[in-house]
Amino acid sequence: MIEKSTMRKYLVIGIILLFVGMYIIPGTALKNKKSQPTSRGNWLYVGGSGPGNYSRIQDAINDTSDGDTVFVFSGIYYEHVIINKSINLIGENQESTIIDGNNTGNVIKIFANQVVLSGFTIQNSGNSMYNDIGLYIHSDNNTVTSCIVRNNYDGVVLEYAHRNQITDNYIHHNNRDGILIGGYTSWNRITKNTISYNDGSGIYLGGNFIHFDRYETITDNVVTKNSFGIDATGTTNSIITRNKIANNSYIGIWLGDTVNCVISWNLINDHGEWGILSEFSSNNTFQYNTLMNAGYGLTYYTNHGVPDTWYQNYWGRGRILPKLIFGNRMFNEDDDDHAFCLPWVMVDWRPAQEPYDITGMS
Repeated sequence: MIEKSTMRKYLVIGIILLFVGMYIIPGTALKNKKSQPTSRGNWLYVGGSGPGNYSRIQDAINDTSDGDTVFVFSGIYYEHVIINKSINLIGENQESTIIDGNNTGNVIKIFANQVVLSGFTIQNSGNSMYNDIGLYIHSDNNTVTSCIVRNNYDGVVLEYAHRNQITDNYIHHNNRDGILIGGYTSWNRITKNTISYNDGSGIYLGGNFIHFDRYETITDNVVTKNSFGIDATGTTNSIITRNKIANNSYIGIWLGDTVNCVISWNLINDHGEWGILSEFSSNNTFQYNTLMNAGYGLTYYTNHGVPDTWYQNYWGRGRILPKLIFGNRMFNEDDDDHAFCLPWVMVDWRPAQEPYDITGMS
C-alpha cells in the first residue's frame, strides 16, 4: 500500500510540472528575439516588451530565412514592407496590429512564394493610380487571412500571381477596387471575405490584360455597398458562386469580354442599375442565381460567339412560363467595317419559383 501511495504522489507531481512547463515556455519565448529552431523554422518578434525584439517589421524580415515566422505585437508600424522570403508574417490582433503606409506608396508587397500573412490592419497607401496599393502580390501559393485592408488606393492587387488564397478578410473604404486580380493570373481563390464601401468594384477580375486572367474562383464573399459588385473583364474559365452581391450603386455582376465562366448560386439584389450586365461576352453559364430589384433591370447583355446559357434562375417572382431575357447579339465582330448588332432574346426555360436558400447568404 505504501509503494502505491508513493507512486501516486510522484505521478501527481509529474503532471503538475508538465502543466507548469506548458505555460512558462511559450511566455518566455515571446520575450526573446528567436526561439529554438522548430520544424517550421525560427520565430522572430517585433514590438512587445522582450529585450531582444525588433522595433521594425522590415528589419525582422531581413533577418529571416525561408520557413521562419515573424510575430508582430499590437501597435502601429509606419512602414512599407517587402516580403521576399517564404515566411509567415503574423499579427497579434487584426484590429490593433496596424501597418500604416503614411499615405505614400504600397504598404505591403509580396514577391516570395508560399508566404502566410495574417492578423493585420493594412492601411493608408498613397493615393495615385500607380504603385499605391494596400497589399500587392506578385508571386504564387500565398495565403492572406484575417486581415483588414482599408483606406488605400486599391485594397489588394494580384498580378503575375497564381494559386493564392485570399480568405476571411475585411476589405473596405478603399479609393478604387477592394480586390483587383490583374493580368497574367490564374487559379487564385477569393473566399469568405467581406468587401464593402469601396469606390470602384468590390472585386475586379481582368486587370489591364485581356484573356490572361483564368481559372479564378470567387466564392462565399459578401460584396456590398461598392460602386460595382464583381466586375469580370477579360476573364475566362472562372467560377463566381455563392456570393452575396447586394446594394452596390450601379451593377451587381458586370461581365466584359468574359468567356466560359460559371455564375451560380449567387444572391444578387438591390442594385442601382443592373443586376447582371454582360457585354461582348460568350459561352457563360448563369444558373441557380437569385436576382431581385435593380433600377434598370435584372439583366441585359450584348452577346457574341457562342450564346450564354441561362438555367433555373429566380427572377424576382415565381414564373409559370419561361423567362425571356432581352439584349443584343453582335455579328461579324472580327470585321470592324461590317460588324453589327441586332436585338436578341435568350431564354431561361425553367425559372425557379422561389428564391434559393443559400446558407449564410440571406
